[in-house]
Amino acid sequence: MNGSILDTACAISIDSQNQTIEMAAVPMSNIERDGVGPEQLFTIQLINCTLTPVTLGRPDWSHFQMTFTGATANDGELFSVVGDAQGLGLSIVDNWGNRVIPGQPMVAQPLHAGNIRLNYRLRLEANHQHLKPGDYQSVIRFNMDYY
Repeated sequence: MNGSILDTACAISIDSQNQTIEMAAVPMSNIERDGVGPEQLFTIQLINCTLTPVTLGRPDWSHFQMTFTGATANDGELFSVVGDAQGLGLSIVDNWGNRVIPGQPMVAQPLHAGNIRLNYRLRLEANHQHLKPGDYQSVIRFNMDYY
């Protein structure tokens, strides 16, 4: 058994941890024509958020930032995929249209007590390499910073 105790503003809903997102099958001609595939929505649900840290002397939390990490493609602009498919990467955009840059913190968002639902759109994008059809996979992680 392993575990840890964290002084954190929010818990992450069990349903939001270790998500597997099934992307729709896309004809290669659509990617060649449009440069992108259809969007797939996903949500990260923060629960039991509090503004007061447990650690005495720390200031109250008022904002948080998400950072998505993973292997990159296209000069770091896309998350890379592995498998038979080639010439593709994945992009993520938040509910306000802010594009995720792998490894870079996103725009800070206000933190409030209770539950927070974060909605994102994931899609396949051409990465300006030779396109090859096939199956693909990717692992993308996220972490949160509170301040």
